[in-house]
Amino acid sequence: MKSILLAALVLAPAATHAAPALEAWNCRTASGPQRWEVQGSELVTDMTGLPPAMTRLPIVRNSDDTVMAVSEEYAGRRYEVVLIDKRKPALKVITLGVETAPLSDSGTCVSGFARPAARMPEPVAALPGRPVAGPPAMVATVRPQVRSLLKQAENLAGQGYYRPAMVKVRETDAIDRKTPDELGLIAQMRHYIVAKSGGKGLQ
Repeated sequence: MKSILLAALVLAPAATHAAPALEAWNCRTASGPQRWEVQGSELVTDMTGLPPAMTRLPIVRNSDDTVMAVSEEYAGRRYEVVLIDKRKPALKVITLGVETAPLSDSGTCVSGFARPAARMPEPVAALPGRPVAGPPAMVATVRPQVRSLLKQAENLAGQGYYRPAMVKVRETDAIDRKTPDELGLIAQMRHYIVAKSGGKGLQ
């Protein structure tokens, strides 16, 4: 773990943080759509329902072909590394835990400077006394079949049954023509389960 983080930080001296034009990417990964953009010395996503450390990451390298950012510690000695390949473009997100196996998510991106028209719901407050964000709030444009599966996933995760909870989330893959709100909530639920479980039992 320490060697991975040190390797990331060693790259910092070669960083070129000055970027005159706004850099942004709309990406599609296994966990759902994600948008990332460079804001000064941080790589920022507009995904909601996540701990702040997972939405604003300090950039350790920003070159002509790569952006690399590493989060601060969150939710019990966990860190997130985000890599964007500007040439393809493509995204890789790696979650590292001192006591858990690494988790990764990846996908392809489209460079874009305009924010998507459909925004995700507002963030949900963190659960009292816990270092992870609460489950996503359901909105009106979520169909009953999606709502039911995500509610079941939330209930299972709340009881500590993380693998069955993730199975319920994956069952939404069979539902066609999901709306932007549905895709956003599915992605949030995946992140909620991973953050709450610490990645344990999800491999």
